[in-house]
Amino acid sequence: MTEKYNSLSCKIGELDNQYSIKLITRDNNETVKELFNVATENIKKYLKEMDEKFSPLKKDSLVVAFQSGSQKPLIESDTFSDIYTQTVIAEQMTHHYFSTNFGSKYDPTEFIKGWIIDEGFNKYLKPLLKENEIVAVKFSDGSDTLINTSDSDYHWTISIMKPVSDQIAATYYLQNAAITTLEKTDVKHALISNKSHIQQVTVINSNVTDARVWAIAGLAVGTREFPKLIAESHLTGMMVDEKLGNINFREGSLGDIFMKKY
Repeated sequence: MTEKYNSLSCKIGELDNQYSIKLITRDNNETVKELFNVATENIKKYLKEMDEKFSPLKKDSLVVAFQSGSQKPLIESDTFSDIYTQTVIAEQMTHHYFSTNFGSKYDPTEFIKGWIIDEGFNKYLKPLLKENEIVAVKFSDGSDTLINTSDSDYHWTISIMKPVSDQIAATYYLQNAAITTLEKTDVKHALISNKSHIQQVTVINSNVTDARVWAIAGLAVGTREFPKLIAESHLTGMMVDEKLGNINFREGSLGDIFMKKY
């Protein structure tokens, strides 16, 4: 007999920067509803705090201070220091196809988009799975999704749409994973070469931060070179090439058919 599940969901943030929170439950009792409301309010506060500290558009942010030559953000903010360190590592592991050097200034915006999902999820949503009535949790922003489940029978259905289309390119049934899907137009604070023929990249990982970094690197490097990064880092996901169409890869392998085409 298939167990019947309920759900609680909401959207928060601005229209051009909106987040979605969803819980799958066995029973939407008052305790579950209160936990959901508290988590939602905490995430709202967290998003506001991160925007104030890390927006390159706010003159009092840590990013703007660092861009202006101040070293205080590195010294006085553990979060900024952690993010700076991780962006350096991200650039190295992608051979600099992912870069935070945008407009000749340090701009970690694209990296922070993934960081926010991971940190917000781990602080405020994942702990809810300790509640017996809560089966699964999801936090997403349209391009990036992080999911966890506590019930081995429940799987999230994640559909990936084709670029500039309402058709489904792929469907994944996942329990605990991070998944990022990006088109070139989704990336506002990183350099993507016009020579790249990749229209869209999907990467499945254990965390959104890395999934997003690799998706941006894939868009930047192009179809000929991305397979090297895929194999080197054992990536799983899918890319959509202008000429070759959908190309799936799993744990670093793209298969003989693709390799023969190139």
